[in-house]
Amino acid sequence: MPENLERRLSRLIARKRAEAKAARERETKRAQDAAHRDAVAASVAEKWAQDQHLISEVAAYFEGKLAEFGVKLAPDFRPGNGDTIVGAATIAVLGLDGRDRRVTLTVHNQGAVHVSYETPPSKAVLLGHKEFQIATATRATYEAEIFDFLEFAL
Repeated sequence: MPENLERRLSRLIARKRAEAKAARERETKRAQDAAHRDAVAASVAEKWAQDQHLISEVAAYFEGKLAEFGVKLAPDFRPGNGDTIVGAATIAVLGLDGRDRRVTLTVHNQGAVHVSYETPPSKAVLLGHKEFQIATATRATYEAEIFDFLEFAL
């Protein structure tokens, strides 16, 4: 084989080996990223399962304090879709005027909790600045979010 053809063939083989190595590295990185996302989602789901009890306690506390005004709070927990959402809690607030209002905490797989308000006539309003990370959420976090909504809704 001529020397020029040998060099071209060597370059082609080297390029193909480099491409194959890069493809293997991309696949390894993709698998590592997926494993990391799954681990984060599992951690978020575990924390969310624990926090549901806190949310119920906080709702019961506020309902007790506001009972003289006829305010009822009804928390409802729903599982997520398995892809992007771990779960959600909706707390219906029934006031003296008989109109339901709702605050919804939606927990995303990466740990962000989005807070949205829904008031008659059933128009959901997502408040972009109302977001926190579940990893750092405490009872005080849920108290503040629910109380902010109560101030808005009542």
